[in-house]
This record gives sequence, C-alpha cells and structure tokens, in this order.
Amino acid sequence: MAIKIRTKKLAKGMVSVFFDIHYRGIRFSEFPSLYFKDPPQTEAQKRDKKEKLALAAEIKSKRELELVRGDYQIEERYHTEYDFVHFGKDYITEHEQLLDIRMYRSALNKLIEFRGKKSIPCFELTENVMKLFASFLKNTLNGATPNNYLKKLRRMICAAKEQRFFREDPTRNITISMKAHHIKAVLTSDEIQKLAETPCGNNMVKRAFLFSCITGLRFCDIVNLKWANIGSDKLTLKQQKTKVPVTVALKEDGFRLLGKRRDPEQFVFDMPSHTGCLKWLRKWSAEAHIEKRVTWHVARHSFGTNLVESGVDVAITSKLLGHTSLVNTNVYVRVSESLKEQAINKLPNISE
Repeated sequence: MAIKIRTKKLAKGMVSVFFDIHYRGIRFSEFPSLYFKDPPQTEAQKRDKKEKLALAAEIKSKRELELVRGDYQIEERYHTEYDFVHFGKDYITEHEQLLDIRMYRSALNKLIEFRGKKSIPCFELTENVMKLFASFLKNTLNGATPNNYLKKLRRMICAAKEQRFFREDPTRNITISMKAHHIKAVLTSDEIQKLAETPCGNNMVKRAFLFSCITGLRFCDIVNLKWANIGSDKLTLKQQKTKVPVTVALKEDGFRLLGKRRDPEQFVFDMPSHTGCLKWLRKWSAEAHIEKRVTWHVARHSFGTNLVESGVDVAITSKLLGHTSLVNTNVYVRVSESLKEQAINKLPNISE
C-alpha cells in the first residue's frame, strides 16, 4: 500500500493536489480539492501553498490509516457531504476556456439563490429537490434558459459523481419543457430612422445605440469597443460573450456615428452604466413615439431580423452576428415570418 502526493497543472499557473494511491494491486487517484498558485509570487500565495500541502499531508495520513484498518472500501466510499458549490466553482475555474462558461456560473448562482445559502452539501441535492429547482427555473426564466441551466448543472453533477460526491445523478429523470417562444421587439428601418431624427438627452447613447442597429453589436461589445477595432472600411473584434471574432463592413453612416478618430487604445463610446443607458433609451423612444419596449438588445435583434427581411442568407446573417450555431440565427427567421404575417393582416378586407 502506498499513497503519494502529486500535483497537476491547471490554467493560469494554478495546480491541483491529488493522491496517487496503490492498494491491493489497484491504482487510482483521489482529488481532495486543494489548489494553489505554483510558483507562488506573493507572500500570501507562499503561505497558501504551504498550508495546502500541510493539509494534504494530514489527509494522506488519514487515508493511510483507513487503508491499514481496512475501513476504506473502494467500491462503496462516497463523500456526499462535500460542498457542491465549492466543487462547481472549481469546475468552472478548470473549464474557463469553454465558450459558454458564463452560463455555468449563472446556473450555479441560480442554484445558490434557490437554496438560499452559499454552501450546499451534495447529499442535499436529491431528485425531489432538483425537481423543485427545475420548476423554480421555469417560473423565473424565459425561453431556452431554464433547460440550458439544468444541462450545465447536470454536467457539473456528473463530473462530481465521477469523483464519488454523488451516488446517482439527481437530475437524470428531470426535463424542462420549453415555454412558447417569446417574440422580442424589433425596430423596423422606419422606426430606426425615426429614432435618428429624434433628439436624445445623451447623444453618446444615441450614437452608440444606432451603431448597434447597423452592426449588431451587443452592449458589452459597444462599451469595450476601441479605435483599434475600427479599420478603414470595417470593424473587427472578438466578442465578449462568445470569444468568437466578428467582422462587419462599415458604411458612411457608420463612420459618422463613430465620430472623430482618436488613439487606438481609447474607447469609441464613453458610455453610462447599463441601467443608465436603459433609462435614456426609454425616454428617447417615448419622445420618438415608439410604443415598443426598447432595450439595448433590441438593436442587435433588429439588425439580424432586418437582414433576414432584406433577403440576406441566414448563413451570412449568422456570420455577421458572430453566432456559433445556425440554431441561434433561426430565431431571426421565425421573427421575420411573424412580421410578414402581421403585415399581411394589416391589409384591408375586400367585401363584395
């Protein structure tokens, strides 16, 4: 019987401690969820490394004693008292390269909100509890989000099950049916022009929003847009949400909205907070007599829908929006069909 303390390199200079265990001709690994920076760069990091290795030595001694006493049953031992929130955060840290890692964080935060505490032992997440959580997601979120959150949690739970923190996956029999698709507001070309002709109390918000209408940029990309992203005839950037590069050609009106060119590392738009921008949008759209609920994402949604309405191929629209899948772009096709139906319904009736 032998237990050796080893480390495994992770992202961003972090390492994970694990035990390399040889017992009765069987070799297996055990991860006590101990992480530290290596090599440490500050005094605090040095202390953290020293403490984590000391704790690993203590756990190793305990494991050796259990093996000697014959108490350690490889097939049956589970650690269901382990904190799933802690495991989830470690999982997210180790998978930061995933495109949808933000959704993992949001799903875990939603579970914390549901349980009302920041530490959740794995044994508390029974099938009945997860069924209630699925109902909570469905009642508090819209569209595909509840199902997507459940999928992310299921993936983390399965990873935790592999490390014997769960005996069974408590979500294995749970599904969330999709709500009826909610048609988001879309601004027509005429309504965008009406906004352009209407003064806004914050001209920077006005220019930035109209720029989103003709480029499809999200709010997070608008606030982080730098002059280095603006070329002589196009803009190129890596999207904040998906990390996917996107290139959009700019016409004369686009450059006019950008204003005078400044240093490459300066931000193009000096924006208020997201909440502040929404307040300006509500006031501005009301003064333009637009009755739709205008949020910043309406600009992106209008860009995609108006492209489809104009006959642009869905694949090209997908590239311009920087989507990672045509499934996301098909939403704009459905909205387009809805708008066409609304237009037909506005035609006068013919009576004989």
